[in-house]
Amino acid sequence: MFQKVPESSGLLLGSMPGFLLVLSSKFTFTRDTALVTYLAKKNKNVLLLSMLHARTVDVVGRQQRADDKPAVILDYNSNKGGVDNLDKVVATYSCRRMMARWPLAVFHNILDVSSYNAFVIWRELNPKWLPGKRNKRRVFLEQLGKALVAPLIERRTHLPRAEAAAAVVKTYRLAGGGGGGVPPPPPPPPSSSSSSSSSSSSSSSSSSSSVSASAPWG
Repeated sequence: MFQKVPESSGLLLGSMPGFLLVLSSKFTFTRDTALVTYLAKKNKNVLLLSMLHARTVDVVGRQQRADDKPAVILDYNSNKGGVDNLDKVVATYSCRRMMARWPLAVFHNILDVSSYNAFVIWRELNPKWLPGKRNKRRVFLEQLGKALVAPLIERRTHLPRAEAAAAVVKTYRLAGGGGGGVPPPPPPPPSSSSSSSSSSSSSSSSSSSSVSASAPWG
């Protein structure tokens, strides 16, 4: 596992400007981790924390290069393509929005990555799904979104206030729940206050009718 340490950590391992020579490295080891700082350019250091290079021979026991890059950085560069490729693919259809709250940013990233993983698994299990269609992932995401919101739409008793959301709910109900024949939800039951008021009014009306019937001037 590789972890890139922020460059702002100026006190870690002598990463302050002028402490290291250009194209030089310094290492720190624990029992199961290795921390490496490498000065690629002037005032441009790289910090990496690795759990795969816990021994000195794993870090520096490689063929010498002109730039003297340690093995941690070479392994990171050779294996980071998968992360970059995933970021590129996810950015094609993403639910991310500009925001200042980091929990929502993490949640949107989880949605993007998990939906792409679901698409990959679906294609592996159904290789003959939509043959010849180029935008398979878009169709899959549309069906996935509808399947996720369908139970919530079925449980709604009132239309949402937003016009766009209300139009979606109406379209879903008119279509019979997306082909599933789901009827619209029943009207909400009367509240206890309204039932008590109706019962009280009915009792009062019955008592008034009995009084009027028994009265001699009725």
